[in-house]
Amino acid sequence: MSALGADADADAAPTERSPLLTTTTPLVITDERNTDSPWPSSTASSVAPNPSSREPLGLALMAGSALFFPAMTVLVKLAGGLGFPIYEIVVVRSLIQAFLAVLACWLMGLHPLGSNDRSTRWMLVTRGLTGALGLGSYFYAVIHMDLGEATVLFFTGPAITAVLAHWYLKEPLTRMDLLASSACLVGVVLVARPAVLFGSGSTYQVLLPDPAADDDPTDWTGRPLAVAAALFAALMSAVSLIIVREMGRAAHAMVQVTYHGGMAALAYGIAMAVFETGTSSTSATHLPARWPVGLVEWATLTGIGLTAFMGQLMLNWGLQYVGAGEGAVMRNLDVVFAFVFGATLFHESIHVPSLIGAALIVGTAGLSGLVKVRRTRALRRAVASDA
Repeated sequence: MSALGADADADAAPTERSPLLTTTTPLVITDERNTDSPWPSSTASSVAPNPSSREPLGLALMAGSALFFPAMTVLVKLAGGLGFPIYEIVVVRSLIQAFLAVLACWLMGLHPLGSNDRSTRWMLVTRGLTGALGLGSYFYAVIHMDLGEATVLFFTGPAITAVLAHWYLKEPLTRMDLLASSACLVGVVLVARPAVLFGSGSTYQVLLPDPAADDDPTDWTGRPLAVAAALFAALMSAVSLIIVREMGRAAHAMVQVTYHGGMAALAYGIAMAVFETGTSSTSATHLPARWPVGLVEWATLTGIGLTAFMGQLMLNWGLQYVGAGEGAVMRNLDVVFAFVFGATLFHESIHVPSLIGAALIVGTAGLSGLVKVRRTRALRRAVASDA
């Protein structure tokens, strides 16, 4: 869908900053070691590697992260099918993420709560809450609509970020940003396929239709809410990115991941205790949280947390070796994998309007990334020639 770091471009040459060229996961490489902290100090170098010398490794890591994130959504959909409420899925995922993030902070010599600056702490808490809201909404969309379509709608986040960054941070809104934002709006309509425009039939069904489905396989009564949840998740993703940019390098990536996991586990844990119900993916029935039974259920729930953390780790690592432009292009593989997993594992039908909408959304994001890559390399050559 995170995706949401400050412009994590490790390039040495200056580039024109564009809000659209960000990833959808809040991971930023910084060095915020606290030498006075009782936590062990890491012996790893604090200097970011040269991105150009190990770019193939960075691209491979970005591709790996693009595989792990859709794998997480597959497990989320399976968990919903097993009858686990969304509250419980988010809590388990977030607890595993927080534990692994704290462990990573310990190994890196970072305090998991970050600096003692009050404003930074408040921004971290706010970023954690917005991320938690987006996470639960995204899981709802994944469970209640086709996997590929939910992922595509979530990937409108960068376009929303471009508009918010222009309004709040006064960042420039380039022609490419305007083009991509407009294309995203058209893409959302095509993916959402509102009944008032497209009707409620399945005349657009293509590629690997489910042979067991009836003439109208889409749950049109619950679909608008799922579409709204995916777009709300994209909005929260954009808000989280704005907060991360406002913080700048005041908080290390792993500290941000720790807060995100901790706040999500706390918020949904309280909600689960208060309401004692969640939403099943197979019906509107509300089911209470329960302990997993058997190896499959345990593996499904723990796998959600592990794949999410691995995706974040590989994204975080990969962005040390490639620029934000290359990263934005590689992240579009998420959508490809989501459509493939949805069609092959869940027999989800793929519709022509959805394919066109997906092409518009990810195509403009990919084009923006290629423009950034070209501009960055041109500036590198100019700097090298002047040296």
